[in-house]
Amino acid sequence: MIERTSKPGLNRLMKAGLSMDYRRKVHREMRNSFCAGIVMGLRAVLNKDDVCVDLGANVGEITVPLAETGATVHAFEPDPDIFQTLQGACGSFDNVVLHQAAVGVEDGEATFFRSSLSEKNPEKGATGGTLIASNTVADAENAVTAKVVNGVAFVADLLEQHGRVAFLKMDIEGAELDLMDGLIAAGLLDHIGLTVVETHRWLMPGQTRRYKDLEKLAADRPDLNLFAYWV
Repeated sequence: MIERTSKPGLNRLMKAGLSMDYRRKVHREMRNSFCAGIVMGLRAVLNKDDVCVDLGANVGEITVPLAETGATVHAFEPDPDIFQTLQGACGSFDNVVLHQAAVGVEDGEATFFRSSLSEKNPEKGATGGTLIASNTVADAENAVTAKVVNGVAFVADLLEQHGRVAFLKMDIEGAELDLMDGLIAAGLLDHIGLTVVETHRWLMPGQTRRYKDLEKLAADRPDLNLFAYWV
């Protein structure tokens, strides 16, 4: 079993007298390194018989290395401008299925808010679009209408077709809470090799308890079946 948490390491850093700002940077880099290791591991074991899902694909930073393994990759990105870039990045792969859509717990259409950080930091803003109006960076003046796909039903359909999903990445800016609840209620996690979730508690005031519950669930899952510290 792979050890998940970096908190003991951070405690040692605190005892060494390092500043809080520095500790946060070190923590971030430790998480980055762990996530990069997960991608490297996936590239070593995935093959053409596997199915992966990239929710919040953005420009394809994870979609592309997954596709290079030969696995079928379903990549979701609702922002129309970013979707064009994703199309360009994945154009040479016939094993990538692109979905210009957000992911929630019901099919339909919804307002997709771009990030208020876009002007200050375009790269950060490009990855901050959200369906959640209460997300602290949701920019109501810079929004589009997006197709929304029921993520629970989509995963269930893939499982019915293939029996297993090898990898599910979830970076959907606050919508991960309801989607994870839906996947858990439907009993789907056991049929996904690895689910990784980028959590956004600092953008979702009032949801601290739900995020803590998700992190505890991840810590209790066997063999790194769920990782709640994706970046």
